[in-house]
Amino acid sequence: MAGEAVPFRYGGEEFTILFPGKALKAVQPHLETLRQAVAEAGFKIRSAGRSGKNPGNRQKGGDSGKKVSLSISIGMAQRDTTRKTSRAVIKAADQALYRAKEGGRNRVSA
Repeated sequence: MAGEAVPFRYGGEEFTILFPGKALKAVQPHLETLRQAVAEAGFKIRSAGRSGKNPGNRQKGGDSGKKVSLSISIGMAQRDTTRKTSRAVIKAADQALYRAKEGGRNRVSA
């Protein structure tokens, strides 16, 4: 990912992307690009015959997976004088994520 980002899986459907030493203003364009790329990508749902991670379980040939579009909402936060700990920054990012979802989803919010 651009902008010297370091991504981590944070939970089942949640990810954290750290931009060490970068301010929100500098990373927001990278997050907008990510959001837009996911929205435009298009994904295929696995067909019933293609379950699991084992390549031997996958059907060969054919294109039976239904194509779907996805969107992501992104909450961003940074350490500052009021958020001095990692826990405080994560909490602020989580609150920003909920603002993005409440604002209509598929957006970046600080």
